Amino acid sequence: GIKEMTKLPGALYLIDPSKESIAVAEAIRMGIPILAMVDTNCNPDEIDYPIPSNDDAIRAIKLVTGRIADAILGGLAAREYAAKEALEAVDVGAFQETGYVASPDEPAPAYIG
Repeated sequence: GIKEMTKLPGALYLIDPSKESIAVAEAIRMGIPILAMVDTNCNPDEIDYPIPSNDDAIRAIKLVTGRIADAILGGLAAREYAAKEALEAVDVGAFQETGYVASPDEPAPAYIG
């Protein structure tokens, strides 16, 4: 369960929340947003982001789950790209050697901040 994780997940995705009532209760208690495929036999009031669908049809499950997985992978790729762009934007010239070496006896420069 959640107590075995090193950090809380950003969200919980369920296919049939009526069959996963313990997971729903635990996520609500921990403040974890819930995405779930909800059928007519489910209570959508417990779900933060209900997805109206037939949670018994394998084709619907594959479609919705596949779209969610694609969105997650796209988000991870975008995050990795943004991090790479941020690293490349660092001015390398600012870190090049200037030829100045401070003496241990020299006072530290004043902090302006």
